[in-house]
Amino acid sequence: MRRRVLLVDDDPRFRELYRDSIAGPDISVAEAGSSEEAVEAMAAVRPDLAVSDVRMPGKSGLELF
Repeated sequence: MRRRVLLVDDDPRFRELYRDSIAGPDISVAEAGSSEEAVEAMAAVRPDLAVSDVRMPGKSGLELF
């Protein structure tokens, strides 16, 4: 069973770093650059786990969860 992880961070460099560290044969990684994008991605991807930056423009990671 392939697990799905959603990474939420407004900095694409951090998303790339986290994605490269997490992705593997049994783990697919989706990304969102904001809380608003994350809400859409959660509906589309239905992740098993979401990892979010706390401080982002607009809604914070805490507000997202």
